[in-house]
Amino acid sequence: MKYSLIFCCLLLSGQLIAQDHILFHDDFTLDAYRWAFGERSNSSARLLPNGQLALSHQAVEGSFLFTHELYLNRQKNFSLYALLTQTPAGINNSHGICWSVNEAEDSYYAFLIRPEGYFKIIKVIDGAETELCPWTRNRRIRRPGEANELLIEKQGWRLFFFVNDREVHSLKMPKQLGKRLGFVLNQQVELVIDELTVRHPPIDIPLVEGPILNARKAPLDSNINHPDLHDTAPILSRNGRQLYYTRSDSSQWLKAGDIWETHVQGDTMWAPARLLPAPLNNQDRNSVVYLYPRASQMLLGSSYHPNGQGRGQGIAESRQLNSEENIWDTPSPIAIPRFMSTTAPTTWNLSHDHRVLIFSAQASGGYGESDLYVSLKGKNGWTAPKNMGPSINTYASEMTPYLDKDNETLYFSSNGHPGYGAGDVYVSQRLSNTWTQWSQPLNLGSRINGPTWDAWYTPLPERPRRAFMATVDTVHGTYDLYGVRIPLDISKQPIVRVYGRVLNRKTNVSLGAQVHSLDLSPDSLVKDTEAADPVGTYSMYLPFGKAYQIFPERIGYYSVIDTLDVRPVKQFREIQKDLYLAPIEIGETIKLERVYFYRATANLIETSFPELNRLVYLMQAIPTLEIDIRGHTDNIGSATELRRLSEQRAEVVRQYLIQHGISARRITGQGFGPTVPVASNAHPETRRLNRRVEFYIKRR
Repeated sequence: MKYSLIFCCLLLSGQLIAQDHILFHDDFTLDAYRWAFGERSNSSARLLPNGQLALSHQAVEGSFLFTHELYLNRQKNFSLYALLTQTPAGINNSHGICWSVNEAEDSYYAFLIRPEGYFKIIKVIDGAETELCPWTRNRRIRRPGEANELLIEKQGWRLFFFVNDREVHSLKMPKQLGKRLGFVLNQQVELVIDELTVRHPPIDIPLVEGPILNARKAPLDSNINHPDLHDTAPILSRNGRQLYYTRSDSSQWLKAGDIWETHVQGDTMWAPARLLPAPLNNQDRNSVVYLYPRASQMLLGSSYHPNGQGRGQGIAESRQLNSEENIWDTPSPIAIPRFMSTTAPTTWNLSHDHRVLIFSAQASGGYGESDLYVSLKGKNGWTAPKNMGPSINTYASEMTPYLDKDNETLYFSSNGHPGYGAGDVYVSQRLSNTWTQWSQPLNLGSRINGPTWDAWYTPLPERPRRAFMATVDTVHGTYDLYGVRIPLDISKQPIVRVYGRVLNRKTNVSLGAQVHSLDLSPDSLVKDTEAADPVGTYSMYLPFGKAYQIFPERIGYYSVIDTLDVRPVKQFREIQKDLYLAPIEIGETIKLERVYFYRATANLIETSFPELNRLVYLMQAIPTLEIDIRGHTDNIGSATELRRLSEQRAEVVRQYLIQHGISARRITGQGFGPTVPVASNAHPETRRLNRRVEFYIKRR
């Protein structure tokens, strides 16, 4: 008796929790919630003058669902209540409440009653029904023409089902399938509904902080957006002059589409868009995933295969054959081991360092309709996809991922997290190198997200206050492309902007190159941010409070590594830093910047190994290269001892190269002691510059 009383108290407490807030209430006196009234095939929905909803389904077989979208948090207590009356009798007819309904209305749960006094609870997945509770007799179910009260209450992790104030069944809270709820009619049924009430704690939309909440969003002009077609998947070239996107027929609903291109005309206008020629486009859905820095190579989502046999939408690479006509060669498919998706389209994103692929797919073992997966590039190609976990993925659809240049910030669209409309854009931060642990997704706010689907949010890497995206137009029901501007200054963000030129160290001429930053913090994720510019300028944004190595890379040159320490920085700063590339030419002397020895010895410090490994890679890449290792010291000590020490240090470096597979005949070494200074020995701060190891290029 005592335990029964405790249970009743807990249940009553739970009921009070579930019923403390009315989230949704419709007595159908007005069309307050904009239900989809009207005639359909064998069914209809209309408001009656006396404030009732009339539903009719006249098909001999099949079901009619009449639903409304409403997000319910399955971790909270809630209740669904309806007052409904069946007008004509029929032994095979049934009706009731449906909930957790997906967008296609082919997967849902339903609490059904029949007029002769039976109820049952079902689960429907892709149109196939499973009974969670079979037809069960209950005398409290009233006859046709009399109203029945149906109530579903969630308490803890159980659902309780009531008919006319009496509990008739309970079961464990099932998996969520969707966020629509409403009514279901099976076979020939006419139903009058007086009330639908949902009690649920207030829905909080977790919002991102910062200037994006004040963003301004505007559609691109009519040269790009077509009112009757879907325009999606925007990708801007690095120079900001060309825009690639996918255009789809609205009847195909994104399952097929072609790549179109436009470019800036004048200062602000876009030129009329043009369809890119074959073989870039084929009969399936095609989209640009990534434009490589030099704009002569692209990664695209495509079903193209050389033998004409598709196996689901994948990715491929294509190279530009003619830049003036924008003609590209036949795409070459890229293999992703064990990649399978039953949905179209698959939306892809390649990270800025070309090492991470994130894509949406519906596969067995997933959390919902489509999940986000990650594949990493290794020595032997791409790894098998890994689901990105329940923090990101929900029972519904996650799609259109975009990984920012820090490799930690992920933007994506979802209709499974609380939001403003059919599908919103969210942002989350990576918490570990497993790629399965993420922070709670934050909504980008009502300036970005509206009542329809918002997706393909794509920030511009070199213009952090601008982005492109796609939004479903409320009038035509098709996707249009939008530009986004974030009005507040980037100085409000915890980052520094590092910019400058990449120069030939010998001639001081600007060079186009890839510029990398390497996070030196031992307890954090390694970052490798790349930027490239044919005219030799670079710009990158880095979180402050850390130290970085910054260096350019270009074939035929040796990178001169620079160190940037922004640990003391507390607010936004812009730092100008020119970077240098040393040409690999006969007669050039290049300093090994980060080769260190223990004081007064020829014993290498371990932090020297990365720099020495770079020299190993260089000599492997240029098999004809021959060098002379040269050691130097300051002038503190005996000249004889200093020369011997410099010779020993040069020999240690030489032996390191030999031990790593470089032929001894390609490497000589000598020590100069203090005889070749590059700075004054009179002051400690300049004297240290004379303690160095260099290599002289003898043969190229």
